[in-house]
Amino acid sequence: MLTNKTLLISGLSPKEVARNLGLSIPIARERLCLRGTTDYWVNAMDGRPFFVVSCAVNPGLLSVLREREHIAPRLKAEVPNQPTEEQLEADPLLSRFTIVFDREGYSPQFFAQMKEQRIAVLTYHKFPGESWSEQEFRTHEVSLVNGERVRMELAERGVRLSNDLWVRNPAWRQLDSQIRRQNGLLSHRHDQAHRLSG
Repeated sequence: MLTNKTLLISGLSPKEVARNLGLSIPIARERLCLRGTTDYWVNAMDGRPFFVVSCAVNPGLLSVLREREHIAPRLKAEVPNQPTEEQLEADPLLSRFTIVFDREGYSPQFFAQMKEQRIAVLTYHKFPGESWSEQEFRTHEVSLVNGERVRMELAERGVRLSNDLWVRNPAWRQLDSQIRRQNGLLSHRHDQAHRLSG
């Protein structure tokens, strides 16, 4: 059962599935035996599958997210416990649910379409630019989905995309790693439960 209305979306080819399972596929046979498909998995935050979309040809994540019979329209029809139209009208920042996907789905136009449908997006920033100054980050203890608690440095800015859509741009650095590499996200989800810094 889907409980928190945040769904993770990823596409895997048969080669990637085999690699993830630790199976070795001889290169000479790989071209002969693998089907030319990609499976796009939609999972709940705890990893349980919600559904899978198999595409005979890999049209790319963005195309599969958008298509009428594929991911976003199907989620809009099937995700349980979405806010009512009255709730959405009363709260302009409220989203039906959130989809999380990789940079391959980056598209300011797609983000705007999802915002219009009240579907929040969360993805890595495809063009993050230079690292932010140390002064912008504050240390927070964060609970991960699996219950583990870690210390991270968090910061947040707003950014205007090429189509003038204003989105949140949270960034983080993990404190317990040797490398303090900055990672950035983009989202138009604005409710307090999803604020990363403050």
